[in-house]
Amino acid sequence: EHEDEYYTSNDEYHIVDILPGDMDFYTYSGSLTTPACSEIVTWYVVKQPIQASHAQLEQFKHIMHENFRPVQALNGRIVRSNDD
Repeated sequence: EHEDEYYTSNDEYHIVDILPGDMDFYTYSGSLTTPACSEIVTWYVVKQPIQASHAQLEQFKHIMHENFRPVQALNGRIVRSNDD
């Protein structure tokens, strides 16, 4: 069990600085990644990946803990693209 931890920072970040130049995306109806995994989310996933180092991923994991679930089958969901 994780202790209650909070991450705060006064650093200023601009999301445009880390997003890919090509913002084409996939979208689908899905669920939250933490229990109760309610199916109430519309996901938007950019097609062009961005880079993250192992250290950055470890820091994210430390802050967010187990904020994920295994990949799920489509179960009839339709994946669309912004250029459909």
